[in-house]
Amino acid sequence: MKREVLSVTLSGIAHSSAFQKARKYLPSLVPYFKNERGEPAFANAVFRYPVRGLLSLRETPVSGEAFKLWFVAYLQRELGRQVEPSLLGMHRVTREGTYDGVKVSPPPGVAAGSVMGAPPIGFAPDVVDGELHAALERRARFIHGANVDIYKDCAKMAEFSLRFKTRPELRMDVSEDAFDRIAADVRNMAQGAVPAARNLVKLEQTDLRIWELIGSGAAFGYSDAAIDAVVDGCLLEIKPVRNLAAFGSSDQLLAYYILYAMEHPDRDIEHLGFYMARHSTFAMASTDEIVASFPVYEFGYLLFQSEHQALMRKVEQTFTDFCEYKRKAAGARAWEVEDEIVSVGRRYERAGRIGVTEIAEVRRVPPIMREDVSAGDYSFLPLHMQHVAESLRIERLWVEEYEARRESVARQLEALRQTREQWQQFAGRLRNIATV
Repeated sequence: MKREVLSVTLSGIAHSSAFQKARKYLPSLVPYFKNERGEPAFANAVFRYPVRGLLSLRETPVSGEAFKLWFVAYLQRELGRQVEPSLLGMHRVTREGTYDGVKVSPPPGVAAGSVMGAPPIGFAPDVVDGELHAALERRARFIHGANVDIYKDCAKMAEFSLRFKTRPELRMDVSEDAFDRIAADVRNMAQGAVPAARNLVKLEQTDLRIWELIGSGAAFGYSDAAIDAVVDGCLLEIKPVRNLAAFGSSDQLLAYYILYAMEHPDRDIEHLGFYMARHSTFAMASTDEIVASFPVYEFGYLLFQSEHQALMRKVEQTFTDFCEYKRKAAGARAWEVEDEIVSVGRRYERAGRIGVTEIAEVRRVPPIMREDVSAGDYSFLPLHMQHVAESLRIERLWVEEYEARRESVARQLEALRQTREQWQQFAGRLRNIATV
């Protein structure tokens, strides 16, 4: 049976073009990261586990997510207890101590009952309660010490989880055989990860937190932004990629540190780190060293300032510009035939209002177009009238999206204002630490 799998969409915190342009005058964070031998980590990383001939470009992100699921499970196994929260979209339903099924829930920000909130195509209820239930149970047994192979289970869980975290247009078909190949890739990376995990979790008293959500990520438009693991004062990101964008990834991890430390002033964060799974090595940086010699305050100021400016551009964007952006983004021109249809944005601009203009106000159209075609069933019309009908449907969608976006941006601006106030207080503490 073939299933649809999605590629990964990562958090864009500290990755926006506006922020990157603003911070280009600040030094790089890359030199702060060292490997286990104290050498520059990124320059001395040796690629060990290739995917060429094993996985396709679209399957590789699924393997990376599967490795994360395995790696954090192994950390918990070494610790001797399960500490992770429920997995995104997957919750083990228990009844009187027994696993009774898998509950499917939408990700943050997606309404229940919407397309993304429903079980993905290819997962019938019996499959959800069968395959994933068994995979979750085996992984839980593995965490608690059972000698079971969970590589393929993690591959299937990664596929399911990615459905809830990425855009529908990135779907692709993957055969059952792909899970075997993904499992083989994860097994290869696990060979080098076992000693690394054992070194991380040395004692039963180790403070281990898995997938720690960053609440203030919503101020940057990412309510599900999370740190892969927090291990004894180290914020750890797991990177199962061949070429890590060291400059951008380091920026993002420092942004995560700022937001996380603001939210948890009682937790002492001593290190920022990456585990590069395909290189079987760590890249670790001391927060004390960064605070002492890196312009953290300027970095944080630019982080908030660039986000605020980007949001204000959205607030000030006219509906005409919004329509033009949507047309370019979609690459669809079928309903823009000049002889039949006037630009959506111009018609609304002429009317001087949003959401009420009919196409007959600016172009003569047969009476049949006065009928409701919002359901999208207009195949009975001549081709040029189908274009007009599609235009009407797209207009409605764009009006709703434009107005919803303005409301969303207003909420995000308020969240950003509150988070920025927290940052000002946190920055004062950082300056005191830097001068000690």
